[in-house]
Amino acid sequence: MRDMIRWDILGPARIADNFVVPAIQRSTNERVVRVAARDRERAATFAAKHGIPATCASYEEVIESDAVYIPLPTASPSSGAGKRCLPASMSCARSRLPASQVGKLIALRDATSLLCGEAFMVAHHPQWACVRDRIADGTLGTLEIVEGSFTYFVAPA
Repeated sequence: MRDMIRWDILGPARIADNFVVPAIQRSTNERVVRVAARDRERAATFAAKHGIPATCASYEEVIESDAVYIPLPTASPSSGAGKRCLPASMSCARSRLPASQVGKLIALRDATSLLCGEAFMVAHHPQWACVRDRIADGTLGTLEIVEGSFTYFVAPA
């Protein structure tokens, strides 16, 4: 059996609440062990909802886990130093990370040789592996044009 990967979540954002944390918690070899938020009460509510054992009120306190998920632009990427780091907000139009923050992530990745990836679901969805395979095996014929769009509804909070 693989080692258990312990995750910290930097901020109780809606994407973490509705998708990321439930997916991690369903995994057989991963657990969310802590959530950080500037508002400790909000972190405690989030942690109770998801069965997360610990909270902290500072993004810099997340030092005991193996991996960090960063769903908020206000969470410093340097908080993930020395860990697997998965920032969600690099492509989110509402919360785009400033270029200086992305540069810090790249520098940390290069210095530590650890994984740093963007948690943008479309690039990792199984449908794209299927399309790639169909193109490679000739099932779809000769590729002439690719056109797509991505939309989703976000209800008011």
